[in-house]
Amino acid sequence: MGKFQERKRQLLLIKAVEKLRHKFAVKLLLSGEENEPKYLAEITNYIKDNQLGSVVSVVKHMPWKEMGFLYQKADLFVLPSVGESAAYSILEAMGCGLPVISSDDNGTQWYIRNGENGFVFKKDDLTDLIDKIEKIIANHDYLQRMGQVSFNIATTEH
Repeated sequence: MGKFQERKRQLLLIKAVEKLRHKFAVKLLLSGEENEPKYLAEITNYIKDNQLGSVVSVVKHMPWKEMGFLYQKADLFVLPSVGESAAYSILEAMGCGLPVISSDDNGTQWYIRNGENGFVFKKDDLTDLIDKIEKIIANHDYLQRMGQVSFNIATTEH
């Protein structure tokens, strides 16, 4: 959700999913505005060059009123960006009952209770991001419990 900009680090997330797809049935949906066409082209080319078209989808310019549908289809929300002061998307995802993962360079990391409703990973650290995603998706019951905690936090505190 948001914008296709290099600081959003969508390419890092794609690389994490690329590694995880050999162990789990994962799919990634990226949605955003085309703010940096060169970066979006880099993303698109990476998906094509690495034959990830069946695993990674890109949706551009999704109207805000339709984004709730995307959250409802998801099992997990990841915000890999850096230099993010306070993205609404983390709270939106939590309000839809999703476990959340954020880099430690985002102001919204403070909405995450590590191990309870998600995880915070070290910015730009692919190995740490993969580890955090795997911890959540490896256990469906854990994923569901984290989602419920996210929902409770969002509705009671925000």
